[in-house]
Amino acid sequence: MKKTILLLCSSLLILASNITDMSAQKTKIKKPVFKTAIFGQLGTTSMGLGFGFDMRLQRGKRNGIGVEAALSCAPAPDNLTVVSFPVGLNYLFGKRAHFFEMGLSTTPILFLTNREKQNNVNPSFNLTLSPRIGWRYQNPNEGLFVSICVAPLVVLYSAGGELNNFPIGADIKMGYTF
Repeated sequence: MKKTILLLCSSLLILASNITDMSAQKTKIKKPVFKTAIFGQLGTTSMGLGFGFDMRLQRGKRNGIGVEAALSCAPAPDNLTVVSFPVGLNYLFGKRAHFFEMGLSTTPILFLTNREKQNNVNPSFNLTLSPRIGWRYQNPNEGLFVSICVAPLVVLYSAGGELNNFPIGADIKMGYTF
C-alpha cells in the first residue's frame, strides 16, 4: 500500500511539474526594445531651439552606439529665418542612468532672408560639423532625459558667408525617454 501511495504521489508531482513548465513556456516574453528619447534642444548644433529624437542601435541596451536627429526653425536678426536639421551619431559610456556621451553631428543650415517689401526670399546654405562631449541622464525605464554637452561648431561649407566657426559652444537637451 505504501508503494502504491508513493508511486501515485511521485506521478502527480511529475505531472504537476510538466504542467507548470508548459504554462511557463506559453507566457509571452517581452522582447527588448530599442531605447528611444524625444527631446527639445537648445544650442549650437540646432542653431537655436529644436526638437528631435535619439535611439540606441542595439536592442535592449541603454548604452553603446546611437543615432539622433532634430529639426529647428528660428528667427534671427536682420530679418533672417534659420532652418537646421542636425543629424549625428553618439556613443554612451555608463551602466545605470548616468552616462558619459561622445558624438559627432553634421548640420545642414538654411538661412532664409525675407525682404517683405520685395516679396522675395534669398536662401543661403551652410554645412557644419560638431564634435560633442558631455553628460547624459536617461531614466532606465521611462521618464526624464537630460543631456548637457560641449559642442564647438566647425563650418565645412558656406554659400552666402553668414556663418563663422564657433570655437566653443554647448547643447542642452531635455525630454522623455521610453
